[in-house]
Amino acid sequence: MTVSSTWKNVERRVAAFFGSRRTPLSGGNSGHTRSDSLHDLLFVECKWRAKHSAVSLWRETAKLAKQEQKIPVIALCEKNKPGFWIMCHSSDLQGVAACHDAAVREQRGLPESHWGQPSMIRVEVES
Repeated sequence: MTVSSTWKNVERRVAAFFGSRRTPLSGGNSGHTRSDSLHDLLFVECKWRAKHSAVSLWRETAKLAKQEQKIPVIALCEKNKPGFWIMCHSSDLQGVAACHDAAVREQRGLPESHWGQPSMIRVEVES
């Protein structure tokens, strides 16, 4: 498998995870979008590397989380900046989202019977 076909396969796999397809051609040359997928709501940027420092941190955290039978989550925060980025493995995304939804519903005083219902999508773009 060539390097080109490898990263294209990564983009296909990630797009399929979100129920979409890989953007044909490269970046803005496609005439569709600069995103790596054709998803209607998500702008996906795939980075295929031998190693990512954030993934190395996640692996260390995953070892500790496994000992406590918890889902590993990394929160990347920047000094003097609002909000943060959440990093989890794709196989843990539903569990992380369920924990977040349960926390939101509990904070809003909703009964547990409402916790399984999907929450509203809110998109904020940091400038």
